[in-house]
Amino acid sequence: MQKIHIILFILFFIWITGFNPILSQEKYSIDINKSSIKWTGEKFTGIHYGRINLNEGELILQNNKITGGSFIIDMESIEIDDLEKDKWYDKFLKHLNSESFFDTEKYDKSYLSINKTKALADSTSKIFATLEIKGIKNNIEFIASYSFKNDMILAKTKLIIDRKKFNIGYGDESFFDRIGDGFLYDEFTLEINIISKQR
Repeated sequence: MQKIHIILFILFFIWITGFNPILSQEKYSIDINKSSIKWTGEKFTGIHYGRINLNEGELILQNNKITGGSFIIDMESIEIDDLEKDKWYDKFLKHLNSESFFDTEKYDKSYLSINKTKALADSTSKIFATLEIKGIKNNIEFIASYSFKNDMILAKTKLIIDRKKFNIGYGDESFFDRIGDGFLYDEFTLEINIISKQR
């Protein structure tokens, strides 16, 4: 009988306080020096690709599942990896930073915020998030996989982004015609690899 009273008291305490040890949140800070973002833009005649840096970010977990997080991308850090650093490299990089493309002087940061998630497997989740580029917000969905190593999380995903929705270089194909580069397709990708450490 005494055991029953103790169990009832514990259950009452959990109900009255809202205490739930199973659902406690864990926060992981992004290691911006070890994490990476690769961008790829396809065109009629091939592809362009390069890198862009994370400024800061965090992942939130419950029961070893990603449930939230936010990331800030440093738009001024964009680099092109498929071109030699010559005059064409300089022209293309200048154009990517220009008002008609990413307009990095005005919008030097982009933001990704995780709104909710749906667990698909032990280490895979569907992510519902909001992406902000050039001050324009759109909801996106993508699949992320992750693994644990000591007190770190290794996560990776691939975002497919329609540049028209963010007013990125749309209607600006004349620039690529002038440099003989062909038309850029509407979609570009961001391959994100995250290494984060528990706080």
